[in-house]
This record gives sequence, structure tokens and C-alpha cells, in this order.
Amino acid sequence: DHPNTFLNDSKIRPYIGKIKFPHDKLFGRNDHLSSIMNVCQRMNSARPSEMILVSGHSGTGKSTLVNHVGKILVKMGVNFTSGKFDQLQQAKPLSTIIDAFDGYFSEVMQSGQDVINKTKTSLLKALGSGVGVLTRIIPRLCVLMGSSATN
Repeated sequence: DHPNTFLNDSKIRPYIGKIKFPHDKLFGRNDHLSSIMNVCQRMNSARPSEMILVSGHSGTGKSTLVNHVGKILVKMGVNFTSGKFDQLQQAKPLSTIIDAFDGYFSEVMQSGQDVINKTKTSLLKALGSGVGVLTRIIPRLCVLMGSSATN
């Protein structure tokens, strides 16, 4: 009945501090997972692009949820990227979005020359000379596009 007695119980002592949860399993997040996957399925249809923003208090499993969704989407052949808000970067506008795009362009650069060329062509077609502005704020885009886009 006393906490001290419980903690000193020789039958329980070997298990104290040894509870382990699998890293690839979500607990109690089925509703959130379903909501995000529904948005992703809508994005695959003929609708305009959408962005998913996940918010909540620190330590509530947002990153775990996003990483789990990312693994599912990548297996489905979807291009997935995410950015994480950093309180130390809050003075820098759009830092989370810049982080997400920086990660995406890093993946593009590791995907081979064919993917790099297609991405560069698509960006130039969609943004024209405006791509130069983005290369100033997204470091990996600058590397991807090369010096000709920054002028």
C-alpha cells in the first residue's frame, strides 16, 4: 500500500524503467491518421494542391505522426516532404516551409540526373525568372538550379 514498499518489491524491481514501445507503431492516433490520409487522397485527385499543417503542444507525437504518414505515402509513390518549426528560427519568416522545401530538393538531388532535369524544367516552366527569388531563400534549390537561375 505504500509507494516505498511497491518500489522495493523484488518481483517488480526488474521491470521498473523497462517499458518499451515500438517506434513504428502509433497509439491512439487512428483518427488523426485517417484525416491526414483522406487529405492525401484528395490531393491525388484532380483537385488543386493542398497543404497539411499539424499543430499541438510539444511532446504530443506530432513528428511521429507525420513521419508515420510520410513512410506510408512514400511506399505509395507519393512525393512527401515535411518541415518542423524550430523555436530558435521563429524570427525567420516561413522557416518551416523553407525547411520542408529544402528537404524536398535535397531528395531530388539524390534521385538521379533524370529526376533533377525534370524538376528543373518543371520549376522553370512554372516559375520562370521567379525561381531566382526562391533560390535566395531555399539553399538546396540554389544548388539544384545552379548559378544561372540565381542571376
